[in-house]
Amino acid sequence: CGSLGRHGPADEKEGEVMAGLLYKEFILHKKALWTTAGFTLVMTIYILLTAATSVPEDMSELTMIFTVIYFMLFFFVGFIQAEFLRKDENVKWCGFVTSTPKAAKGQVQCKYYIVLIVNVVMVSWLSLVDSAAAALGASSLGMVLHVLFWGQLLINSIEFPFSLRFGVDKGTNIKMGIVLGIVMAAIIYGLFGDISFLTSDDAVENIVAFFTGDGIGKLGLWFIGLLPWVSLAAYILSCRLSEKLYLKGVENYDG
Repeated sequence: CGSLGRHGPADEKEGEVMAGLLYKEFILHKKALWTTAGFTLVMTIYILLTAATSVPEDMSELTMIFTVIYFMLFFFVGFIQAEFLRKDENVKWCGFVTSTPKAAKGQVQCKYYIVLIVNVVMVSWLSLVDSAAAALGASSLGMVLHVLFWGQLLINSIEFPFSLRFGVDKGTNIKMGIVLGIVMAAIIYGLFGDISFLTSDDAVENIVAFFTGDGIGKLGLWFIGLLPWVSLAAYILSCRLSEKLYLKGVENYDG
């Protein structure tokens, strides 16, 4: 969500400030980032060892287990992302950062960049893990990672403006509301929709086909194809909106 134009000394100064803000984020949250990296490494070892030692008959169950692990890892990343915002809920820091060349705009952009970087690193690593597991005989779950990555950015796009304007707790409530809405929609569909694919003798195979992308209809393919464009556009617009809301949210911060 940066700007394009001619570059000069002022642009170089702003670039240095942005680099400093990003460096501050990595240093401030290095414990959480190292914890995430360690947890991800443990799950990686488990996935690869399990894929390497399992027989073909177990691969359907492993597909569901690996899917749950991928969901869990992205949920964990989403949790630490809230801390990226919470750490700076401070009036004094807000006053300082607004005096820098990038001002409030740079502070907000920094948050969006660091979250994007963490998500890109996570999905890139898990894509390598998924490819390695697939080479060992497991089903590829690239479609699941695709939806998790872009879905996470879309949720962030909705959550962050509320977090910066009203505080992280309010933003987290918005995120939980979205997740709860998805769960409720799934429950309602389970009660009134066609769930024969879950109750048949081939239920496990049907679920695996869905996760691997083989059992998705035209509507699902449209959703998967449009999700990146919708999420990317929403993320950029969210950043622009947050730039305008940041200073208005200072009144909700502690001193």
